[in-house]
Amino acid sequence: IDFDEARDDMSAVDVPSNCVGFVTGRGGAALRSVEEEWGTLMFFAKDKNDADGKEKLAIFGSPRSRCGAELKVISSVEYKVANYFLNSDREPRVPIDWYDDANDGDFGVEVFKLGAEEFSYALGKGGSTRKKLAKASGCILEYIGETAFMAGSKAERGRAKDYLTWLLQQRTGSVDATVEGRDDVLVMPVPSEAVGFLTGANGQSLRQVEHESGTFCFADTSGGEHLAENILIFSCKESRRKAAEKMLQERVDIKQNQDRRDRDRRDDRNDRGDRGDRDDRRDRDDRDDRRHRDSDDEDSRRRD
Repeated sequence: IDFDEARDDMSAVDVPSNCVGFVTGRGGAALRSVEEEWGTLMFFAKDKNDADGKEKLAIFGSPRSRCGAELKVISSVEYKVANYFLNSDREPRVPIDWYDDANDGDFGVEVFKLGAEEFSYALGKGGSTRKKLAKASGCILEYIGETAFMAGSKAERGRAKDYLTWLLQQRTGSVDATVEGRDDVLVMPVPSEAVGFLTGANGQSLRQVEHESGTFCFADTSGGEHLAENILIFSCKESRRKAAEKMLQERVDIKQNQDRRDRDRRDDRNDRGDRGDRDDRRDRDDRDDRRHRDSDDEDSRRRD
């Protein structure tokens, strides 16, 4: 392939020779997985303009699809050969700016540096947290080394940056999230007694709602206890926010029904206890009356 030929449907990635097998995977499975995820066509080909016939990875597809696939490949290479694409400051050695003309010039790539502990937290098991933030924000989000790369429109990148910032705040304390003027959030008032039930142990219940609805959710505690009853539901799509709200409301109803049944059972026990106390008092009164009558009868017999 003539990689110097100007094409608007192809990108090329230099992959070090010792990483080609890792990027390709057994039987090409890894490469096929990236193609399926991003809707691209990818293969290694010799460069016509390289005297040594060095191979490059050719990626065909739309600019957005190619960018997502390229970042995925770069992430794999950087994992295998540290500091191949990133410099000592954990920034790309060559700025990824060849997609900037896409989407009428609104497309771009930004970086967000993470600490070692932040990286593990922002990645999640099997990359689940990264995937959650990417889906909710509508932004391409890949971690290359310990640097987050966000690719998409300005609005998409802004959402991804905000979501990632709020996620990291959750790790160390409360979240300072401003919702005024945003079009990607649904504020759901929740009874304070149901908040713990909604989030679940270690937040697992809320994570399940996020996974099923494609949202990013958390309890708003930025203003103190009086705001703890708000669940903030973030997503680039209103339909996803509504879906999450519906699932959360169903859980609120379950909690309230459980509480209602518990109160009814307590009231029944209290009623039975009150009735038992009244019966005990009547029995004691009856016994006292009998003793008094027996005493009176005994006194009467002595006088006779």
